Amino acid sequence: MSSNIDTKSNTVEDSSKPPVEQPPPPYSGGSDGSTSITATEQTQLLPSRTVTTYTSPYSPTQNLTYPPINNNDRSYYQHDQTVILSSPVVPLSALRTMPAMTICPHCQRSVLSTVRYESGGCTWLCCVALSFFTPLCFIPFCVTDLKDAIHRCPNCEKIMAKYCRFDGNVYQHRG
Repeated sequence: MSSNIDTKSNTVEDSSKPPVEQPPPPYSGGSDGSTSITATEQTQLLPSRTVTTYTSPYSPTQNLTYPPINNNDRSYYQHDQTVILSSPVVPLSALRTMPAMTICPHCQRSVLSTVRYESGGCTWLCCVALSFFTPLCFIPFCVTDLKDAIHRCPNCEKIMAKYCRFDGNVYQHRG
């Protein structure tokens, strides 16, 4: 029978002694052996008290100053003003699928039209064409790019124009 006695030593090293630093081994050189480092060369670490300076290439900016806050005196603040955007006003005949600045024919105000999409001739034509090839003929009713665009005035909520994708015309709504 063999004995199961552990031959390893169960001693713990004394951790109060700092580890001894040894220089790295010398470089043996490349495959050609032309470069060699002598045993007297050693790696030197930078001292911990090295201070480097940095000069910023940017000049400092001035601090912004604001007027003192006084709730009773509102002369420091700009009063509410109406802002007019200088975007071009599109005639109704040039409306397409996106909202645009135009003049409402009903209330005569310059407004940004709101667009709603509804099924038209192009949607139904694509539905009929798909019914010959696939049972998924309802797909054109889910695609916005196949629907007609109806432009409404956000001020008076009346329909200004309708862009028909089937023939590419814009129909102005009177009424």
